[in-house]
Amino acid sequence: MASVSRGYQMADMSEKSREILLVAWRKNTASAYSCAWSKWCSWCSQRFNVKPLSPSLTHILDFLPTQFHEGKE
Repeated sequence: MASVSRGYQMADMSEKSREILLVAWRKNTASAYSCAWSKWCSWCSQRFNVKPLSPSLTHILDFLPTQFHEGKE
């Protein structure tokens, strides 16, 4: 959630807009994305040092096969 909040701040959203968007994230949604988000952030910093919230399509397409080969669907 902290990463999402920082992303909203970097996107220059107003505080009120950020609050509404963060409240919209339910607890289950946050836990479902937490592990995947951590893997994505780690992958970005290790390979390309890209900002996880503003990747290129190429970076996303390079990330997906690494997850597939780790048994993710």
